Amino acid sequence: MMPKIKVGIVGTGRMGSLHLSKFQEMSEVELVGVFEPCLDRAKEIEAKNKIKALSSLPELLFLADALIIASPTPSHFSIAKQAMELGCHVLIEKPFCETHEEAILLENLALKNRVVCQVGFLERFRLEALLGGNPFPIDSTLDSQRLSPVVGREVAVDVISDLMIHDIDLILSLIQEDPIAVQAEGFSVVTDYLDFVKARLEFSSGRSATLTASRVASKMVRTLQAVSGNYFCELDFVSNSKFIASKLGNHSSSIHGLAFDALQAQSSNFIAAIQGRAFSKVTAKDSVRVISVVNKIKVATTGSPVFFPPNTAFESLRTVREN
Repeated sequence: MMPKIKVGIVGTGRMGSLHLSKFQEMSEVELVGVFEPCLDRAKEIEAKNKIKALSSLPELLFLADALIIASPTPSHFSIAKQAMELGCHVLIEKPFCETHEEAILLENLALKNRVVCQVGFLERFRLEALLGGNPFPIDSTLDSQRLSPVVGREVAVDVISDLMIHDIDLILSLIQEDPIAVQAEGFSVVTDYLDFVKARLEFSSGRSATLTASRVASKMVRTLQAVSGNYFCELDFVSNSKFIASKLGNHSSSIHGLAFDALQAQSSNFIAAIQGRAFSKVTAKDSVRVISVVNKIKVATTGSPVFFPPNTAFESLRTVREN
């Protein structure tokens, strides 16, 4: 029997609390504590969950084999760096870190110290479950919509980093290319940041993707569509449903309300990757690519389309920057 993985959690807001409940259910995990700077919140978590609230990050790092980083984004880089330098595995909530340079440093640190560095893009696991091992038609036009009702909370990021980032990750994971051109427009409606953004990504293979993200919509929408001359597929990440229509044989099929827990799947994959039983499905390398595109979309919303040299691999671009 493998020894239990000792897990600590940093940050006990909405996502940190959800992580806490999932890891408490896992027999192969021992939760060794949480670090929460807000003392009142720390005491509440300690009493409610019967888990030790530690007064400092070094205390938690001393006890943990793996860390769940669900603190505010500006703290991600510093905490993950400290953890990985001590040989601690990390699962970091999106958007991973604030800058592309920080993302590259964390990717390299994970490789150097041979630790798992996983990023919390839950939709990857929903995508896998909905496809059920079948391919997604990436030889077509992709269209994503991620809409949320008017935000009822304070936000410190734009809708690109808040919502659209999930679909950027999904599209890059499916197409396995980096865009050669980006166009976008965005508007600030109810916050000091962009609340509505529409972007178009073009790829050297001729494929394209249109992404819409809003947090001022009338209802929640989370869809990804693929459209070609003979094929239409829509995935709905709210209802966990799939619909396919094909001109070939007038075929159509659908799945409605697939019972699936994406957070549980992500937690299990993280532990399995640490134990060497599986590969991490969402790595630091993936997030480096995502953050690069996030930044390009932000630039494009200012009114200037962003173009890249055609047929240039991401790795080559990164090598040039690092040298």
